[in-house]
Amino acid sequence: MNKKIVFALLAILILGAGVGFYVYNLKDTPEVTFLEIKHAIDNKDIDSFNEYVDLDNVLNSIVDQYVNYQMNKNQGQLDIATGFMAMMKPAIVSTVKEQVEKGIKSGDINIPNTIEGVSGDVVGLLALAKGNGANYKGIKSSEVNDSQAVLTLQIQLDNTDVVNDLVVKMRKVDDHWQIYDIQKLGEILDTYLQSQQ
Repeated sequence: MNKKIVFALLAILILGAGVGFYVYNLKDTPEVTFLEIKHAIDNKDIDSFNEYVDLDNVLNSIVDQYVNYQMNKNQGQLDIATGFMAMMKPAIVSTVKEQVEKGIKSGDINIPNTIEGVSGDVVGLLALAKGNGANYKGIKSSEVNDSQAVLTLQIQLDNTDVVNDLVVKMRKVDDHWQIYDIQKLGEILDTYLQSQQ
């Protein structure tokens, strides 16, 4: 056999092994979770989506953050609308979860235009979560250990020059990562409200 052919085959084998090793190691990273979520949504597979997103925890956190955000804006005072929202949290979470699941199953993730007891600001923020009006700028930082990961993503909303951090918390579940919390939504809400003025 010709030496050039042997060297070419050896180079291809080494390159193939390197690519295989890279892909094998990449499949177990928190970043791949986002690809798996997109794949689940594209395939209308709610069970796979739920493997990668703890929707109950995420939605509960979003409502809690909004209540805290409003309290901070009101110098620690809870206004009637925010108090009502805090009281209606289980119903709000259930309604939004149902809408997300229906949207995935139908292939049309559809955030409702109105939810009884939820302000237009929150609905606008939920629409951003759908991808309307938000541009992903990259990963700012990543802290990963054996069981937990915290990724800080950079998001820029349309009609603004501000790039906000969005903190995504994940936990290791069996052989994959699952999103269980999303933080820093108040700053993004401030940017969103300023862009609407």
